[in-house]
Amino acid sequence: MDDIKSFIRHSNFIPVPDKIANLIVLLNTIRSPSMEIGVEAETKIQECVLALRKIEDAIHQSSLSEEKPKGMMRFNRIISQQIDLLQPILIDLRNRIGERE
Repeated sequence: MDDIKSFIRHSNFIPVPDKIANLIVLLNTIRSPSMEIGVEAETKIQECVLALRKIEDAIHQSSLSEEKPKGMMRFNRIISQQIDLLQPILIDLRNRIGERE
């Protein structure tokens, strides 16, 4: 997610939609039933996916209009908030995977 923030910070929006799409695929994999992460974690991941999709859509729309994305100044703040929400979930998941090995 830090690379996405860096691209946004430098107004290099071209790679951002693909980076976000890849991240969403990864988050949806983590959210899959086989991961058994719990309802609360699944909900937080879904909220993150929705927030990322809004950013992805805004950037896509701006590429069509050839203007800077609306809400661009908020993108990195939103991404940072999502990192803060996801961090405990990912740490827990990493610890559980480590216990299985």
